[in-house]
Amino acid sequence: MRLIISRKNLSEIDNVYFHDAEIAEVISNYYNHTIAIPVQLYKKDGIKTFQTIITFENAVGIDISFCEPWGEGIYVLEVNAEPVEIAHGISATLNSEDYFKVGFLLNSGDKINIIAARMIIEERVYSNDGNSDR
Repeated sequence: MRLIISRKNLSEIDNVYFHDAEIAEVISNYYNHTIAIPVQLYKKDGIKTFQTIITFENAVGIDISFCEPWGEGIYVLEVNAEPVEIAHGISATLNSEDYFKVGFLLNSGDKINIIAARMIIEERVYSNDGNSDR
């Protein structure tokens, strides 16, 4: 599975079942303007499905809280996405109207908010020895 989300098809994010997905790590690359989040997704019936990597490209902002107001937790309660206007883009081929914000609310009460121009949701492929091929 590989899904590419931009501002033009932002509603596609609603087709991904994020509820109870595990987010334990967020990796940012300042030089490449990317943010990667390894995520364990589940089916609606609660059966673990696959390890996924969500990559945000042309990222211009990230805000993460670690306060745990509701107690410890790394599971997604809800995801929302909305178009945003930014002062200027980071690429000559993008303009300020190409960006959107994705917000993850965790069961700890913490939030992860990311502003980017592209979101790629990609299933990790594993070899027979259990190691990731990607």
